[in-house]
Amino acid sequence: MKILLVDDDPVYLNLLGEILTLYSHSVLKAPDGEAASAILKRDQVDLIVSDVSMPKMNGVHLHTSIREDRRTKRIPFVWNSAYQELRDLLPLSDPTLDFKFDKAAQLSDLLYLIGHLEAARSIAGQKEPRPRAADEAVDTPIYS
Repeated sequence: MKILLVDDDPVYLNLLGEILTLYSHSVLKAPDGEAASAILKRDQVDLIVSDVSMPKMNGVHLHTSIREDRRTKRIPFVWNSAYQELRDLLPLSDPTLDFKFDKAAQLSDLLYLIGHLEAARSIAGQKEPRPRAADEAVDTPIYS
């Protein structure tokens, strides 16, 4: 998956980026919502993982702008915050696209969520199987 990470903490941003890269994801990084918006104008991404409290444009404004743009409104968005109060107040405009993740949670929880989103995306993008001819070999793939 191509994942956009948005966080004003460069240590956390780089560490999470390296980990996701080790799990074979392509990672783009932005230090705030303004930089993330610029990236989204030139690149397509499969997932956005964003901090809430950031300078220039915070995560709430970034989320709002993403959901209002027809090109980006269907991109899954993960709120990633260490502040319980903020996580409780964050809007889930579409629970199938918006998720909340605690920075203090185990990394395996985030990896599980990303894996689930990747599998759902893969299933949604699969072609219908073509019918197999009666004389085709059994080991011939049925998907084109």
